[in-house]
Amino acid sequence: MRNTPVQYRWTTGKEPKIVEIRLGVVAGTPPPPALAGAGRSLERRLAGELPAWDMAQFALAGVGDWARKVLTLLFALVPAGRVVGYGQLAALAGRPGGARAVGGVMRSNPLPLVYPCHRVVAADGKLNGFMCSSDAAGAALRLKRWLLETEGVEFDAAGRVKKAFFLTDPVDILPE
Repeated sequence: MRNTPVQYRWTTGKEPKIVEIRLGVVAGTPPPPALAGAGRSLERRLAGELPAWDMAQFALAGVGDWARKVLTLLFALVPAGRVVGYGQLAALAGRPGGARAVGGVMRSNPLPLVYPCHRVVAADGKLNGFMCSSDAAGAALRLKRWLLETEGVEFDAAGRVKKAFFLTDPVDILPE
């Protein structure tokens, strides 16, 4: 959503990297010139476009090994226009039955949009748990739905993601 305020946190030094993005809070200082491309990509995404991310400008700082694995799998395996269930992603990350643990990873995702936590939904397609925004839950879920709609995801009359948009047979595409 074009007017969604964004705060950034980045590392300093010779090769700065964005390490945190917060949506729906009072806008902060824009990233430094070395990270301007990343800032423009985030603005484009919030305008409804699907930019290619320059991953060299982002870092998962302070993220545990399992959370890093979950976020990396999400980025690599769930393209725009598809969703994955919390339990399905947990199984892919080696923790069958770990849907709540994946929910915790999504809740603490420091780089939403880049590591697209909006693409993780309940097994029945219900939208929940999208709290990268400090705004009320309703506003955060509207943002999640809008992000998915800009990717071409469709919803049924009950507001659930249609089954056709779920990642199918992800085990077949797991890297060796």
